[in-house]
Amino acid sequence: MKVISQQPAQQPEAEMVNCSEGGLFPAIHIFTIAYNQQIIETVEMGYGILDHTQNERSDWREYWPIRKYLLNNTLNDDEWYGFFSPRFKEKTNISYPQLIAYIQENGGNKEVCTFSPQVDIGAFFQNVYYGGELMSPGFLDASQRVLDRNNVQVDLGSLYMDSRTTVFSNYIVAKPSYWREWLRIGEMIFEVAESGNDLDSLKLKLNEPTVYPGSVERKVFVIEALASLVLSLNKDLRVHAYDPYKLAWSSQLGQYKEEAVACDALKTAMLENPRSIFKDTFKEISQRILKKAHLIAMDPFMVIKQDFDNVNENLLQIIPKGSRTVVELGCMRGSLARAYLKTNTHTHWVGIDKDSDHIEAAKMYCSETHCVDLEDLSASDFQEFKDAEVWVMSSILERLVNPWGLLEKIRTVIKPEAVIVLSITNAQHWSVQAQICLGQFRYQDNTAIDKTYLRMFSRKTILEMLTQAGFKIDNGISIVKNPPEETNYIPVLRSLANSLGQNAEETVQDSQAYEYIMVVSPV
Repeated sequence: MKVISQQPAQQPEAEMVNCSEGGLFPAIHIFTIAYNQQIIETVEMGYGILDHTQNERSDWREYWPIRKYLLNNTLNDDEWYGFFSPRFKEKTNISYPQLIAYIQENGGNKEVCTFSPQVDIGAFFQNVYYGGELMSPGFLDASQRVLDRNNVQVDLGSLYMDSRTTVFSNYIVAKPSYWREWLRIGEMIFEVAESGNDLDSLKLKLNEPTVYPGSVERKVFVIEALASLVLSLNKDLRVHAYDPYKLAWSSQLGQYKEEAVACDALKTAMLENPRSIFKDTFKEISQRILKKAHLIAMDPFMVIKQDFDNVNENLLQIIPKGSRTVVELGCMRGSLARAYLKTNTHTHWVGIDKDSDHIEAAKMYCSETHCVDLEDLSASDFQEFKDAEVWVMSSILERLVNPWGLLEKIRTVIKPEAVIVLSITNAQHWSVQAQICLGQFRYQDNTAIDKTYLRMFSRKTILEMLTQAGFKIDNGISIVKNPPEETNYIPVLRSLANSLGQNAEETVQDSQAYEYIMVVSPV
């Protein structure tokens, strides 16, 4: 046994035992991570000790001792390994003899057994990354970036996890096939967080303290999400999940048991047979319960635009089909390109974005990519794309210092028969007006007033900007959402318009559009 944190790990009993199917069951090694001497002295008989009393690199929490064990020891392919916090029995009410007996009874043809409490926490979120985002805004983005940078092909924004793959607290016992993959991705996160590049924004995001007691850094929770990610990505791993409904429920959401069961079942249905009815029903129930539990804002002005990194379906539908060349300005991770190219396989899609992590991901889908700030491009730089039939801008004009200048540059090179397809958020939406009126005008992620927005436009100012740049609108649709709260504000807007001598019906109509999607062409 090699040294862990300067003291040897106490190996648990690992004899081969008779299993119910006859023959010998492979050895099971389960360690308790010991942070102090008291844990060592009180650990339940049977567990091995993973000594972490020196508290070496406490910023990595459990990952540090588990990592050292996996790097410094040879794991036998047929045997089982687990690394638990001292609170395993408290959280699961499973004793060591019960744990071993359960694995022996159910793990015969499996590689993984999970014992994850708080099934309700997992049930009400699409996946563990959305739960992490609630606790630490930016968690989803940081997790996606580190995976993209290392070519782990997964879209966290559309990934579903149910109780079969959701694991909290690393309560998992598995064969080396699982732990090798867990460590492989874990080391990707470790390398970024430990890199010598202090100017790397992703490194800063991973090491950013969260609101969790003790200011635990974000990287710790990115690591904790790994168990669920590995199980979700590696379908060949045969998993047996201890019935999570028999384990402890959370204090925050445990009272909503029926809704939790429904949400978990809907996610299972989505995984087995994706349908919009499953997705929409899950979202309706989960959002309602999370609001009721005061875990997400009940502020009626909080108008969610779309899920993390998901495709704007309304924009996708209006892009001309069968286009030979499409140039997308602000392509992000290439999600729109991926969706379009599924049915337009001969299109040459050019993705442009200033974010290098986004471009690395977009390379998987786009035919051609360029990592450059749009506002650094001159009119002559756009000559390279003069033959494009379609230009696409999805909520990009709001994020520019000089959107007028960008449109004017494109106007100098765009073909007469080409079009620009764009989406733009409506700053005249009733929710934005109400926030301004009440002094609650806050920039927030994924809302009508996104943190990344530098500019805001109404229908009239959008038309003015396009006209000044030399474009006309060929087609356009208004995206309207009518939450119940809207009825409280529309009469006020109508009265305000009347008092100012304006067209009240036009004002009300303009306030209901959350987003405009337009097809424009050069005059």
